[in-house]
Amino acid sequence: MCSSRRSVVRHAVLACALLGQLSLAAPLLQRRGVGQNLGQFLRRADPRASGDHHGKAQPRRAAAAVNPANVILRSEAAGECLGTFVLFTLGFGVECTMKSAGLTFSLGHIAAGSGVAVVLAVAVSSRLSDAHLNPAVTLAMVLFRGFSKRRAAVYAAAQLVGTTLASLLIAAAYLPQLKAAGGWMPFQLAYAAPAGAVVAAGTFAQSAISVGLAECLGTAMLVYFVLTVEESPLKPIMIGGAVAALISVLGPITGACLNPARDLGPRLAAAFMKATCAPALAGAGLGQLGAFVAGPLLGGALAGLLARWLEGLGGRAKAAALALASTRAEAAKVVTCAPLVDTDSLPEALTYGPDAQRGDEPLPAAGLPTVDLPTVDPVAVQGSDST
Repeated sequence: MCSSRRSVVRHAVLACALLGQLSLAAPLLQRRGVGQNLGQFLRRADPRASGDHHGKAQPRRAAAAVNPANVILRSEAAGECLGTFVLFTLGFGVECTMKSAGLTFSLGHIAAGSGVAVVLAVAVSSRLSDAHLNPAVTLAMVLFRGFSKRRAAVYAAAQLVGTTLASLLIAAAYLPQLKAAGGWMPFQLAYAAPAGAVVAAGTFAQSAISVGLAECLGTAMLVYFVLTVEESPLKPIMIGGAVAALISVLGPITGACLNPARDLGPRLAAAFMKATCAPALAGAGLGQLGAFVAGPLLGGALAGLLARWLEGLGGRAKAAALALASTRAEAAKVVTCAPLVDTDSLPEALTYGPDAQRGDEPLPAAGLPTVDLPTVDPVAVQGSDST
């Protein structure tokens, strides 16, 4: 009994001594970070801290930081994809409806429908992106407006995806008519024509070079309008009107592609349909690819070059006009500060009499008519007043 009490007392004394030493060493350990490192080590060593109830510690996955630039780029890609989808769903729908239903729509109906489609597509996509909706516009922005190449690649890919989805939707809606016709109606072109010739809008055959030049010219005009028209609520309407006018001019000649995505998207959709549900579908090859892809891209580059040259010319003209206005203002100041009349150069008789001194009252100028006034007697005037 006594020995057990002694052992308890001995352990208590040792415990008190150990606690005292730890209390003395605690500030030093805290300054060196030993206590914090020890706590982290114990938490890592504890299986319950890692959420593993089987005794196996699992490494933690660091949460990936969200990059704002990537978020913005995804939003812009969605805007371009949605805009091109709306544009070509409406545009292809007008063409397919006319061809499949046998309606007597004129070229003006197709041009007006495409112009309205452009206005709606720009209105939809402009809240998310810059609403290029055309790889030719994006190329011009890269070459002459400092547009990022990374953004340009995303824009072009999104535009191609949107056009392909629109083509697939129209193909699914008009699949019986497509199978019966054996052609791909959104093209409005006969890509089964022999190499070197294009049958445009069912009219007459032309060489691929002439078609490519026409597409280049039409796209250059369109891209120039996009680059130079000032930003305003009316700009989408102006661009839609330009598209309608160009379709009215180029439609009977080339089909008025004016957009590389409009050509590549239906090709990809036609290839998919031909491989799945419409083996006899035409329009999936590479025929006339240069005329309807390289031509618009070249037109976009030329439009950007022309816009930059004309903007530089306009800037130099404004600078010259400002310099000329400044020179004229300085000359006007000099004329205003000069005396109107030099009195020292006037004749003496015009200012002073012959016997007058400088500072006396000036006399009438020589040559002026004088009037003789009658003299009045003041005495007579007083007498008359008294009477």
